[in-house]
Amino acid sequence: MKVLIVGRTNVGKSSLFNRLVKKNSSLVINESGITRDLLKDKAHWWGHDFEVIDSGGLPSSRQKDALSLKILEKINLALKTADIFIVVVSAKESLQPEDFDLLKKARKINKPFLLFVNKVDNPQKTDILTAPFFELNPKLLSGSVENNYGVDEIVEWIISQKQRLKLDLKSKAPEHTKLFVTGRANSGKSLLCNQILGSNRMIVSSKSGTTLDTVTESFSYNKKGYVISDNPGSRRGNREEREKISYAKSRSELETADIVLLVLDALLKPGRQETRLTQTCLEEHKPVILVVNKMDLLKKYSSEEKKEIQQEIKKTFHFYPDLPIVYMSAKTAYHKDKLFKTIEELKRKISFKVSTSELNRFFSKVIRKAPAPVYGVSDVKFYYINQTNKKPPEFIAFANYPKGVTASYKRFIINKIKKEWNLKGIPIAFHALPKR
Repeated sequence: MKVLIVGRTNVGKSSLFNRLVKKNSSLVINESGITRDLLKDKAHWWGHDFEVIDSGGLPSSRQKDALSLKILEKINLALKTADIFIVVVSAKESLQPEDFDLLKKARKINKPFLLFVNKVDNPQKTDILTAPFFELNPKLLSGSVENNYGVDEIVEWIISQKQRLKLDLKSKAPEHTKLFVTGRANSGKSLLCNQILGSNRMIVSSKSGTTLDTVTESFSYNKKGYVISDNPGSRRGNREEREKISYAKSRSELETADIVLLVLDALLKPGRQETRLTQTCLEEHKPVILVVNKMDLLKKYSSEEKKEIQQEIKKTFHFYPDLPIVYMSAKTAYHKDKLFKTIEELKRKISFKVSTSELNRFFSKVIRKAPAPVYGVSDVKFYYINQTNKKPPEFIAFANYPKGVTASYKRFIINKIKKEWNLKGIPIAFHALPKR
């Protein structure tokens, strides 16, 4: 069952979302307009499962800019697709025209909804603080999400509606490939996600920093399942509270990703931000696809100029010589199929598994032809090698002097493994340990 939370900006929607899903999935900052996109997460209460959706703050009726209209469009769509919804208002603010408009929409859609008066911090003043809101709806609940007052009553209402509607979420979803989209702010990440999803799921604006929360959506392409996450754009030198939270959330998403799509604006030279992001991915043992976006804007460029751009990119990412690169346009879908072909190739490679006997035959052949590393005055002797169960592939070789296996020798072995089993394009880990 899908439970949508709606309301004006800064009334406590994201705080309620976090309470219901029991984790800090949504940004909560005392500043209006932070949540701009739809955020989804699973909730489990008292033996019941349901999905909670946090919407962007309802724009003021005076706001007619393009971004506000897009937010409003997404809220209207979410109201139609949700099973039930919670309208949140603030006891610390007077009734606004938007509150009336929202309740009017709720009644018109003809779906179960709850009016929740938030920020009633003093239970003894409940009647006084909630009195103005009976005009909106005579049936309401009140409380303080920040103080966890009234949340249990909300959950009780949700469960009662679920039982009445006899709806339930599937306890287990099929295994999906998780894609994590990252890159510099305004490089076209959200537009790429929308092109991949085939809908305007992510809010797209020319204004830098529109995406502040990590937004996740599942989809299928060529009959294969995926989950894609669009995160806030990387910004250099910005140390504001919300940017710090966004960065922490991005790192959390990276840890669970299968493949990272690093989006680069074709009109801009790659720099420290892109190399830092790529190095972070490699440190986390995550395969990366460099998506060079906005190729549609290079129509007037000569073939020589385009070649210079490609050379500049390869020069910048010299530390990742087999980095997969897809030149595409998120706007026109140019090379969209090529992107997914590359994704599937990497998916196959990160799931690679070789038998221990075959691996050791190969390893023996390689080390016989290569000079053995030297530790002090003694040669390093390898005994055998194993592959672990980690993805991407990880290998452990057991030796008499593991400390003598240098970084350059490890790179040599990794390159041989990549060549032998066609594993170029993914990070591979190789460790040397003492014999058991």
